[in-house]
Formats: sequence, structure tokens, C-alpha cells
Amino acid sequence: MLWLTEKFLILMLCLAALVLGAYTVLPYFLPNLVKDADAQVTGLPAEIRNPPSIAPFPLAENEQLVLKPDDFHYPIMPGQTGPIENDFGIPLQYPFYCETINDARRHPLVDNHDGIGMPVYRFDDLGQRTDDILGYSKDCSQPTRVDYYYNRAGTDKFYPLEEAAGDIARIQINGQTIDFVVRLETGTINRFIYGIAALRGPDPDAMDKPVTPRVDSRYWNKRLIYQFNGGVGIGHLQGKFSIGYILDRRRDQLARGYAVAYSTGNHTRNHYNMRLAEDTARRVKQQFISVYGEPVYTVGIGGSGGAVQQYLIAQNSGDILDAILPLYSYPDMVTQIIPILDCELLEYYFDVTDGKNPLWALATNKERIVGLHANNHIENIRHHVSQVGAIINGNFNYRRQGTTECINGWRGLTPLINNPRFFHHSKKFTNGINRVTHWTHWDDLRYFYGSDERGYANSFWDNVGVQYGLEALKEGFISPEQFIHLNRHIGGWKPAAAHEDENFWAMNDSVSLRSFSPWSHQNMTHAGLVAAAVAPRTAGNADAARAIVKSGHVFTGHLQVPAIDIRHYLEEELDMHHLSASFATRARIQRAGGDIDNVPIWVSHKDYTPIDEAFSVIDQWLLNMAAHPEKSLAENRPSAAVDSCFDRSGELLAAGNQVWQGGWNRQPAGPCLKLYPAYKNSRIIAGESIHGDLFKCRTIPVQEAIDINLYSPVDMAPWRAQLQEVFPDGVCYYD
Repeated sequence: MLWLTEKFLILMLCLAALVLGAYTVLPYFLPNLVKDADAQVTGLPAEIRNPPSIAPFPLAENEQLVLKPDDFHYPIMPGQTGPIENDFGIPLQYPFYCETINDARRHPLVDNHDGIGMPVYRFDDLGQRTDDILGYSKDCSQPTRVDYYYNRAGTDKFYPLEEAAGDIARIQINGQTIDFVVRLETGTINRFIYGIAALRGPDPDAMDKPVTPRVDSRYWNKRLIYQFNGGVGIGHLQGKFSIGYILDRRRDQLARGYAVAYSTGNHTRNHYNMRLAEDTARRVKQQFISVYGEPVYTVGIGGSGGAVQQYLIAQNSGDILDAILPLYSYPDMVTQIIPILDCELLEYYFDVTDGKNPLWALATNKERIVGLHANNHIENIRHHVSQVGAIINGNFNYRRQGTTECINGWRGLTPLINNPRFFHHSKKFTNGINRVTHWTHWDDLRYFYGSDERGYANSFWDNVGVQYGLEALKEGFISPEQFIHLNRHIGGWKPAAAHEDENFWAMNDSVSLRSFSPWSHQNMTHAGLVAAAVAPRTAGNADAARAIVKSGHVFTGHLQVPAIDIRHYLEEELDMHHLSASFATRARIQRAGGDIDNVPIWVSHKDYTPIDEAFSVIDQWLLNMAAHPEKSLAENRPSAAVDSCFDRSGELLAAGNQVWQGGWNRQPAGPCLKLYPAYKNSRIIAGESIHGDLFKCRTIPVQEAIDINLYSPVDMAPWRAQLQEVFPDGVCYYD
């Protein structure tokens, strides 16, 4: 009886923790679920309501995405609106949410009276929204406008100039001391909100000049920064424009005379269509040139998805970026999905399927399978929610110490990317629109992936033949029995049409606490199977995989501009921005025949950020190239553009061509890698290379794998029959 009381108390405490987490913290680690919206998209164009099935992007050898000449007339003057259709001819995505619907100064223009898009309301003389509907906006266009902001002395923040009260910072520029005031132009291009910022000139009213520069640009240093931002989005959002992205974040560079351009279309929390992002950046730059004149050069900067954009735009086009500064980089988003969709499959196995196994009590033991780093000393809300979920699903003896990057860095991304019935911004759309819209990464890029006969976008994700934990088996960390059990039960993901709602309980209006699942296990292929059954794997669409590569969404290593790949070392915090991603990029550049010395890697302690130094090095590099065009990229490279690592005070710890050598390229660890070690992922543990861009492995029969000693030094011959049952289509062979 005492035992039952103790179990009951533990369960009640865990449920209390779940309630607290659901209402206070779950919105943080599930992707910012939006509970309410006071304005919604209410109508769709007729052609969107029943979209036809489409084939993947053309695969003919000589076919490419065609960029049409931009026939829009620049500049977009104040009061005018920018283009809506993009120059690649990529179909406009609907529904599309206008983020400024409640802004009296920037609300979208009416473009129809047919109920398509969002209602546009009249604002009264006090700037308050009334209930009077003026019409509807499906494309969210805004007139271009110009505002002035000042940097408040002693801060990094900017405020509207009309709020200044003797507190404007002063800066030195061109030998003069001036007020730190910037001109900020905003409007819409390709339906996204753009911004262009530069120091206000002595004559701020010069916009009516008939020739370029159309504004007083005497304080501009003739260098343009294009700001890219990150996050994970699946489209359908115009995105919020914040002056922090373009002014606060680039304060130091603005003070030195740089101009800065940005668009919500270059913020990947809104979408991941990289060709649309490219076209948007090209047109925003053209608007800049038409107002200010041609820059000496344009350098990109931005982290995470902002880094992805830079690598892909520099690879796919030669007219936008002259140099790039990718921060917290990945080579691309598409191939990052491959190991990340393994995460919840593996975590469910550790927590529930094999949850009573004491081997998984330590997070660092899980690391031997997931590859991504683990820390036995991090126990936060994500860790405890897993605990509650395990108990609800029957594992009353759940004992775990620490957590993994899968949970701490990536939880919440699986449903966002993969479940057509889930979108954390669903409240911005009516129930009717939610029912007919497929909310996935795959559907965001439907034009490239193609779709099936039911209208669901194709997915390339594939784990047929993947031998999870192979390295751990070969190193003797897990037994053959454990290896087979893991691969028998891991399963895959159901087809899109078979996906069910997410079971986040309070966060998405689920009425059943009993079905709560942080892993989305109801959408795994083993859901509903008997315990002894082999869980089916998922076969990806090969045409979709080829199409997404051909469309320019995968970084293949082709890079012809100076770059410095910069990141803080965040492995011990289990941040999603793992160091090994930089080595994947480097390996692809090597494979493509490029010179990796032209993309030095800088890693620093999180308390030091070498951005100013990076801008200076890139500036010297580009000026060298302008002065010596007969020399190669490498010959013009400054001596400081070299692999480096820094401590928390900014002191250089090591530099040189060998400092990042290591297991990723089968070399002894260099001094930087010893100080800042990198980790792997589930596919590398399964035998794949660091490149990370293999969508579907080549499989060989189990008997052949045994014959060629694929499992050496472990003899798997006694388990041949079990392996053949688990892998009827053969096992992955990464030659």
C-alpha cells in the first residue's frame, strides 16, 4: 500500500510539472505556438483551394530554374509599392499572412473586395483600428516610406528621431563629429517587408533628385551589408519587421558608414524557399543601387538560416554577394533534415520502447547512438517533459540524468517540418483554411518537390537500410542483441496523408492528457504495431531528392567568393548550432575541388564575438581583389584570413591550416579541435561521411555485409537471420 501511495505521489508531481510546463514553458521549446490572433487570413484564391498534383522540378540535364529579366522600374519612390511576382516565376504561396494588419502607419493596401486574404480595417484619427472593413489584402503590399532613427547615447538601441531629447549619440565620420541618425527606408518587394538603412546625410531632403544617388549619401562609405536572419519557417508568413535586425544589430557598422539592407524574405523563420530568398535579395539590392548608387562591394552576414542563405545565394548566383560572413552555419537546411528527423525516433526508443533499460539512464550513453552531443548535467524543462511523457506512456521507472542536443536543441522541429496538420501559427488562419492547407517544409517547397495524387508534397526523407548505432556496436558499446533490438523497433515516419494531430495537450487544444507526446510517436510507423513486430522504415521519393538538389537548395561546395565561417562554441550547452556543420561545408568544398583556405573557420568562446575583426579582414580581402584582379582569390587573401580559435577575452589560441584537423577528415586532432571538440550525428554513427548530403544510401544484402566484414571486429554471422528480418531490403553501405 505504501508502494502504491509513493507511485501515486510521484505521478501527481510529474503531472503538476506537466501542467506548469505546458502553460509556461512549452511555448518556448515547441516553436512558439500562437494561441490567439485578432486578425486572420479568411479567404483563398480559387486555384489554391484544390491544388493539382505536380511533378517534381524538371530533371532534364539541360534544364535550370530560369531567372527572367527584371522589368520592374526602380527606384520605388515613397508612396509607391514594390513588385509582387518574383523573377523566377515561382508561384505565389497562399494563404499569406500580413504581419502589419494592425499597424496604422504600415497596414497593407487593399488589393481585392472578394474576401481573399485578410480584411483591411479603417483606422480612426487616433490610430485605433475600427471594425470597418475597407477591403481585403492577399499580397500584403505596403507603400514605401522613409523614417529617421537615432542611436540613444550610451546604448546600442535606436529610437524614432521625434523621441530624441538631447540624448543623440555622436560619432566620427569623414573627420567630422555628427549626430548618429540613420535614414530607414521600408516597403515591400516580393510581398516581404524590406529595409535599407544608412547614415542621414547633411541634406536629408534630397530624395527628389532625378539621378542616382537620389539621397545625400556623403556619409556612406560605399560598402553595403546585406543582413540575413535565421529560424525555421514553412512559409505563409510575411514576417515581422524589426528595426533591431537592421539597426541595433549593425550599430557598429552603421557608425563606420556602412549601409545595411534586409528583408523579411531573407529571414528563414518565415520560409525556406532559397530561390525566392535569392530573388528578394537581388531586388532589394537593386532598389538600394537605384537610390544610393553602386556599392564598392556587398558583404552578407547572418546566422543559422542566415548563414544557409549566404552559402546558397553565393553558390547559385554571382550578382548579389561579393563576400559572406556565415555565423553558426549549416551547409543548407535540406540536408540538415536528414539526421534531425532521426532525433525523435531515437528519443522515443530510449524513453519508452526501451525505457526500462538502465543503459539509457545517462544522456552521454545516448550520445553514442544519436551522435549529437549530450550533457549529463543539463536537466531543464525539456528533460522533465520527456520524463512526464514517458510516465504517461507507461514507463513508471523512468530515470534519466542529463539530456541530448536532440531534445535541447531540436525538439519541436519535427512536427513543424513534417506534419501537415500542425503549424504553430495556425491561429492566424481560419479553421477552414487550416483544414485545406498542408503545413510542412515539403509543402513550402512544393514547386520543387512535387506532390502526390492527393496533393501532399513529396518528401525525400529515407531511412531504409540505415543501421542505427553501427559505430557503437563495432566499438563494443552495445551488444549485437541491443543493436538488433534498436533497429527492429526504431521505425520511421508515416506518409503525410496518414499523419495525425500533434498531441501537445494544452498547447494545441488536445482534450486528452493521456495522449500527450513530445516525440510525435503517433506519427511513427510503429504506432499500433504489436511489440514483437519489425517497425517499417520510410522510403523517400528519389525524384524529389534529385529535384531539390537541382533547384539549388543544397550546398554542393561551389563557392567563388571570400568567406569566414564564424561561430561561438556552444556544444556544452547542447545548442543546435553544432560545430561539425562547418566541417560538412568544408568537406563539400573539398569534394567540389575548391580551396578550403578561402573559407577559414573562426570559433570563439561565447563571451567573445570577432565580428568587427571579420569585417576588417573581408574589407582588406575585397580591396586586394579590386586592386589586383589578375591575382587569384587565394593570392589576395589577407594573412589574418586563416583558421583560428579564440578564448573568452578574444585572445588568439591557435591559428593555421592544421588547427581544425580531426576525425572528420581522418587526421590527428589539431589544437583548436582539441580545445573545442566537435561531435557527430546519427547518420555518421550509422556509417555515413561528414558530407551529410546522401539522401538514400546504397544497400547491400545482409550476407554480403557480413562477408565484407562491415561489422568488424564484431562477428554478426550468428545474428544473420535476425538482421535479415530487420533489414529485408539490405543494409546501407557507404563506400
